Amino acid sequence: MGLFSNYYLHNRYVKALHPIQLINMSTSLLSYNNISYFFVKNKYD
Repeated sequence: MGLFSNYYLHNRYVKALHPIQLINMSTSLLSYNNISYFFVKNKYD
């Protein structure tokens, strides 16, 4: 029973965490793309 409840809590925690991590990853990727685009644009202007 203890193992099952631990597993359930872990799953709930991971499911709650997952969208946040996805949002963090996408925002960091977007900012990285914007920064690199900005540098390339400035380089070739």
